[in-house]
Amino acid sequence: MNLNEIRKAQNPNDLAKIFQERAAVGDAEGLANLYETNAVLVIDQNGNTAAGKESIKEFYEQLLKTNPKFESLTQRTALIAGN
Repeated sequence: MNLNEIRKAQNPNDLAKIFQERAAVGDAEGLANLYETNAVLVIDQNGNTAAGKESIKEFYEQLLKTNPKFESLTQRTALIAGN
């Protein structure tokens, strides 16, 4: 898949599928772009975090170097304001 052709989420319920697509092609920047600018990602069971898009991108760059296998992800229905 061409990185320029990776689709954007039109709905919060698209995120799991888009995460898998971007991870499959090694797109750490695309994964980081799924997060808000000031997001904080908990990266391990000890509560360590990656704060901000740049740190989240760096985390995913390191993770993707290990060639992880993301099994089929099941996303719970997103809660949207007003639900």
